[in-house]
Amino acid sequence: MINKPNRFPGEPDPPDSVAAPEVALEILGALQDIRFGSIEVLVHNGKVVQIERKEKFRLPGDERGTR
Repeated sequence: MINKPNRFPGEPDPPDSVAAPEVALEILGALQDIRFGSIEVLVHNGKVVQIERKEKFRLPGDERGTR
């Protein structure tokens, strides 16, 4: 007997994980060389549909956050 993870009623079966390595590489690529910012991964029906990279640039002489 195979134990399945708990799901909500009517929730579809998880998608095939064929694209998982490609998605992981895209996420790692988005993380490359980012110093300040965020990476947002949007998922729809169990599939990654969008990856957003928001990067902040600190200007020289910016005294915010330092004391």
